[in-house]
Amino acid sequence: MKLSLTPELEKIINGKIETGQYQDGSEVIREALRFMLSHEKFVHKVSNQVDHVEIPLTENINSATDTAEPPSSISPNQFCPDSFFSEYKKRSSVEHVFDHLRENIYRGELKPGELLISAKRIAELMKVSLLSVDEAIKLLVKYGYLEKRKDNEYYVSSVEEHNPLQLFSSVMTPQKSSLDELLEVRLGLETYGVGLAVDRADERDIKFMQEALKELTLGRPDKNKAQEADIKFHMGIAFSTHNLVHIELIRRFYDYMFHSISTLHSLLYEESHNLEIIDQHHYKILDAIIGRDKKSAERYMLQHILFLKSFIKEKNLSRV
Repeated sequence: MKLSLTPELEKIINGKIETGQYQDGSEVIREALRFMLSHEKFVHKVSNQVDHVEIPLTENINSATDTAEPPSSISPNQFCPDSFFSEYKKRSSVEHVFDHLRENIYRGELKPGELLISAKRIAELMKVSLLSVDEAIKLLVKYGYLEKRKDNEYYVSSVEEHNPLQLFSSVMTPQKSSLDELLEVRLGLETYGVGLAVDRADERDIKFMQEALKELTLGRPDKNKAQEADIKFHMGIAFSTHNLVHIELIRRFYDYMFHSISTLHSLLYEESHNLEIIDQHHYKILDAIIGRDKKSAERYMLQHILFLKSFIKEKNLSRV
């Protein structure tokens, strides 16, 4: 049995296999059939048959032909692969729209209080159905990312309002944690995070980080601007992981490490050779991300944070 897959569905299946959610393509099909079909006998017969399904996930995927015949005991109307794949695509489109809008809220590109553009416009921009957008928006409202105020008008909520990580706020405070302790946590989070960024960063992420480094260079005379650009670069790495829990953890750490502990960066930026070292670290990290070199990216991030730890030790800065 061979199945002809669209490039979009092929990408979905490959993604689920790469993440370890499924072992192979046939397992994806079996699971989807079990979900979609309610006839117990039919599910049993189809599940047994697809144990040996051959799914050609290759560049020539569209040239494959569907030679499958429905089981003899099942009427043709019961065996509707086209309907199944349409439903599969719709469900994935809802997830895609939901994830895209939620990520933009976390990135701050959709700001609290802003009016979301119409569902019709989102559907046009993302090339998905209006139904998929409507369902995604309902989920965003359900989980507190959007607030419905009028008919078909949705406003962005504050990230803090639905942030599940507020439970950690009592732990992550400068009063209870030394700079060295916070950097040790950053060491683990960001070294692993930059590895994810190597795998997941897209063109938009790369551009964001490049702009941050350009702003850092231009903002050197103004410590506040330089500090903001530094934050932007590291947040760009976090955004590149496309993991919202990781993004929120990093954002909170930078609230403490940069905004609340500005003295550290004031001292760091006082010496020009420190800026040169930091610039070298940043560009090496970015080049490794662009080059998809995970080992180098992790090594340069490790080097960068260890440099900050040594600076703290040299200046005898336990708390500021």
